[in-house]
Amino acid sequence: MKKKCAKSQPTLNYHGSIILPALVIAMLIPVLAIANPKTITTGKVKVVVGPWSHGVSIEYDGLEVSKSSNMVVTTPPWSPHYYLGPDKAAVDSAVIRKIKDGEQLNMTHKGKNDSFIATETITVTQAGRVERDFSGEFLKEEGEALIQWQMASINPTLITGRPYTAYLKDGTRKTGIVPMVAKHADIEPSTLAKEFKTIEFQSRIGLIRLTIETDRHTNCYDYRKNRWATPDNPFFWAGDLGSRFAKGDSLKYKIIFELPSFNTETPPAQPIEETANITAYREAQTFPVYAEPIVIPRPKESEYYHGSCDITAWINNSTKTAARSGESIPETKLALRNYQEFLENNFSQPAAQASTNVPMLTLVKAKTEWGLPVGGYVLDITSHEIRIEAAEAHGFLYAVQTLKQLTSVSPSGQILVRAGKVRDWPSLAFRGIHLFTGGKGVDLHEKLLHRVIGALKLNHIVLQSEYIEWESHPEVHHPEYGMPKDEVRKILKTCADLGIEVIPLVMSLGHSQWIFETGHNLDLAEDPDAKWTYCVTNPRTYEFIYEIYEEALELFKPRYFHIGHDEFHHVGRIPYRESSKPYTAEELFMMDTMRHYEWFKERNVQMMMWGDILLAKEEGPDACHAASLEKARETRKQIPKDVVIADWHYIDAKPDKFTNLKAFRDDGFETLACTWDRPGNITNFAKAAANNKSWGFLQTTWAGYSLDPERFKASLHQYAAYVLAAEVAWNADNPPNPLTYPFDSSFFDMMGMSVLRPENHHGWTADLGKHFNYSLTATNPEEWFQMGHDFDLSGAPGGLQNLKGLLFQLGDPAGKSAIALRSKLTGDLKLPEKVIVSLNKKADRLAILHTTNFPTKKGAVSGHYTVTYDDGSSKNIDVVYGRNILAYDDHAALPDAPAVWRGMCPGGKPTTLRVLLWDNPNPEKPIASLTFKAANGAVSPIILGITGLQF
Repeated sequence: MKKKCAKSQPTLNYHGSIILPALVIAMLIPVLAIANPKTITTGKVKVVVGPWSHGVSIEYDGLEVSKSSNMVVTTPPWSPHYYLGPDKAAVDSAVIRKIKDGEQLNMTHKGKNDSFIATETITVTQAGRVERDFSGEFLKEEGEALIQWQMASINPTLITGRPYTAYLKDGTRKTGIVPMVAKHADIEPSTLAKEFKTIEFQSRIGLIRLTIETDRHTNCYDYRKNRWATPDNPFFWAGDLGSRFAKGDSLKYKIIFELPSFNTETPPAQPIEETANITAYREAQTFPVYAEPIVIPRPKESEYYHGSCDITAWINNSTKTAARSGESIPETKLALRNYQEFLENNFSQPAAQASTNVPMLTLVKAKTEWGLPVGGYVLDITSHEIRIEAAEAHGFLYAVQTLKQLTSVSPSGQILVRAGKVRDWPSLAFRGIHLFTGGKGVDLHEKLLHRVIGALKLNHIVLQSEYIEWESHPEVHHPEYGMPKDEVRKILKTCADLGIEVIPLVMSLGHSQWIFETGHNLDLAEDPDAKWTYCVTNPRTYEFIYEIYEEALELFKPRYFHIGHDEFHHVGRIPYRESSKPYTAEELFMMDTMRHYEWFKERNVQMMMWGDILLAKEEGPDACHAASLEKARETRKQIPKDVVIADWHYIDAKPDKFTNLKAFRDDGFETLACTWDRPGNITNFAKAAANNKSWGFLQTTWAGYSLDPERFKASLHQYAAYVLAAEVAWNADNPPNPLTYPFDSSFFDMMGMSVLRPENHHGWTADLGKHFNYSLTATNPEEWFQMGHDFDLSGAPGGLQNLKGLLFQLGDPAGKSAIALRSKLTGDLKLPEKVIVSLNKKADRLAILHTTNFPTKKGAVSGHYTVTYDDGSSKNIDVVYGRNILAYDDHAALPDAPAVWRGMCPGGKPTTLRVLLWDNPNPEKPIASLTFKAANGAVSPIILGITGLQF
């Protein structure tokens, strides 16, 4: 379970097996603008050096070759750390000088407490050569250090689908093709070469050669599917996965990048300038747009009829205008209030005259013999009645959540509910989200709860609560993460209104850095250097923790309490204190666990804990941290069977590989399958939970210790995964295909973040047939930008298409059906720098369906679209990768480039098309033309359609 490091203290803090932790740290520290980077440049090559997460990056002619090279020097097996580098001091003190044929940077890496020192020289020469000469030394007389060095993070865009050759240290050679699609999450099966001296890539810009001269271990592997990888930061990892060294040992590396003499300035084709054929449409944008309603999570049984129920009359007069036969049923009150608030908040001023035929809202308490499980409901909608049947309060509430998704606005402004019948129930009883409190108020919590978590029928929150402002111990208050109790109470009230049970989580034993990070209570730390685990044998530990727990019980009044307890012996020296040394790590773990169990049992609270320490590596696909199978089984025998096990595993493995669930079930435990944000992990582990009859499912969030706007924005993909989590928790026995399920766009729609809103507008479409210069279909391996038919866009729609409510006139994918602009990665393909589409039409808003041929770095300007008015004035639209455009195979969460179509390449890779929406500041002026211009960057903008909307 990964957790973000505090910016002021970059110590390791993650929840997962110790595999590539340097990458974990790099991923979790926020990537901010480099305050004072150092740059050396020679010819087309630029090297940028920034502290830690930025590391050392290499660019060639503006193209990203390698990024974020950094290192960890630590105490084996992984704590405390001596050095995370390059650190700020190394970068700030680095010296740059000119040399005969280039530039050179010298810096010194110094570990804390004079434990480690190294010198490094980075040289860039005119020959396109980057050299890094590194020499380090461990200075302590006793013990040893471990270095893990990510020497290169190679840009996949340059090398995927291209041949490579590796020259190994044993004199052999290995050849292959760099896979277009990542095959595996584990290191060994995704390795291109290990123990190599040189690896060469026949890249899209020519030969790239990486040589590492050292007696240490070397590895190059595909990191894109690794369980710690983030979807929006793919790369191939190269370097030293972990070498130990002691005082007197040689620690020397020479790293050489040789970059090609390659002309990326391919001459452009002639600009294209033509007049588009324009067709006007009364419904250029429509809402609702689906013939078959989309309800999340998908109902178990549903059928929809033509027609709808007009509830416009309910809006201002409230639902009391309906004859509510179930109003007096206590179980319906929560549901009725929820739907009434929905109508008031979204449709307070109807735009249409209400029908004189006011429909009824009928609620009926189902009888036991009707066979509705807990949470189940029947929703029957006709033109004159909305009828809900349920056995208990949650069933009525979930029926209302479905009812809300079936409610829409007609073009004339009527509030309509789609006619049909739904019979539905959840697959898993416990369906939860784990998230943090926040240091900047509850607005985001409230929004997430109302619009996503509650709306999607999730029924539990595990609220990680260490950073609440505890009155008993104000010394541990964190000024950035701390949340006042009054704000926590607001969260609890909202959850109660939504039928959500809240379970507090206050980490104990492992991940206890919250106790120490303000500089207090260091006498309670088992290892005061690591500040990770408290001392089980110190009586004051329990005086402290139980004062916190007493406050938490008073605040939450919970049925369950999550104590954490994962990875406690992963960081630091355990046992370390003299009073602890008579005991093994396993004994300390059980002493602490049972003490907590008895304490909570006395207070009639059921305990919950993470399960990794209770599993051996043979018992699950990852996150199995017991020392042996024998010790795992022995520890489980000692744990009382009424302890709920939150069993976290974040790998994307097949359902039958999660044998851990069976191990817990066989030993008599109720278990939650706990996932992270990987779509395959979410769907497969939920399926395993259903197969093993587990109690439920918990989606974890590791996006920093505070839910606040900055961290939320930096980790949108984690929060967007809530939608998929809700879907699979409800339908664990029949989860969707995670590669094509539109959870990210649905999340943005629900949160009101997407620029594409459900609206009804007149407008027009442009036929770009005269402008199309490139086919979406490859007929040979050299076509579709040298990726061939397996990875082309031939599955894209053609003709007149309604894409998520927007009407587009598209070309036939088999013929020329796209405007493709030149870029540095289009090779010898002659494409235009500029295409001008004459329109001579007015529009309040333009919708441009577009994508790019390859991914590139976020923030890179990929093109410029210019709107020219008939008076000669113009407005420019910067097309920025990761903001308003993405590659067709890049599925990052992006509210300003909403996905409007999803499909598959012929080879099975998912594809997405997105739309750029531009609001015209001068809608009264006719638009004479729209110019698409390349930015001479790494990728080609590809334009498929243009639609104008008129308000």
